[in-house]
Amino acid sequence: MLDSVPLPLQAIFWLLAGAAIILAVGRFLPNWLRRLVALVASAASLVNLWSLRGDSGDTIEIFWEPLNLFRMSPLLQIDGLSLGLGIILVAATAVLVLGIRGYRARRTLWHGLILVAMAGILLMLMAANLPTLALGSGLIDLALMAMAGMAVGDTGRGAWRMAVPGVGSTLLLVAAGLQMSTEVGTSVLSAARITDQALILLGIAGLLRVLVFPLHPRRLGSPQNAATLILLVGSGLYLLVRVQAIAPVLAGQAWILSLAGIAFLAGAVLTWIGQGWTGAAIHQ
Repeated sequence: MLDSVPLPLQAIFWLLAGAAIILAVGRFLPNWLRRLVALVASAASLVNLWSLRGDSGDTIEIFWEPLNLFRMSPLLQIDGLSLGLGIILVAATAVLVLGIRGYRARRTLWHGLILVAMAGILLMLMAANLPTLALGSGLIDLALMAMAGMAVGDTGRGAWRMAVPGVGSTLLLVAAGLQMSTEVGTSVLSAARITDQALILLGIAGLLRVLVFPLHPRRLGSPQNAATLILLVGSGLYLLVRVQAIAPVLAGQAWILSLAGIAFLAGAVLTWIGQGWTGAAIHQ
């Protein structure tokens, strides 16, 4: 049955299938088995992505009528950059789910939620239009909010620090899609049709997904949050690179460059202060 499904969709399907198993019955499974299910799902997705090397990059449409978001169905298209980064991030996911036991070795659902987040990241990497970008970003947000809702203490605070900027990123992608759909009549990510206003919104969405300082959480609270952040940074950087490849509109916006510089400087100061407090506490 899967033979009729395009390989890019199969790569996403295996991640979601593994996540569904873990989220449905994961609380009743031993820790090692949850990790094994997540590893198998990641490995199957990785095999599909590896098989796409040398692919012609044909556009794949995901039909979901009667729902018609932005008057377009989600579109997927693979290129060398998105495929390479997808392989790296899915391989990293396989290593992370195998090596991380979970919150204090309890029956955590993190192994399933990280697969959901990775499926959203793959959607963003393969997106050929704005509805697909927004759909993938929204899937990431659902996983992050679920992680934050189940976590406690520093772990929960670290998870919310990652989730909140991501919601802003998704809203910007939706706004860009609506803006393009109204002005151009399409939301396809092509240099000939996409507007500068939409590209600026996409760039800011990428910056939020990267979690640049001072939004970057200095205290992640757990290895799970740190592992999740690694994957999210990859998707945000790809979005920024994609905007730059279409048109370097971000470099022409002085206010964006100034704000980014101030944010990085503020983050460096906050990190230095935090390390000073941590060192003082240790000496006491």
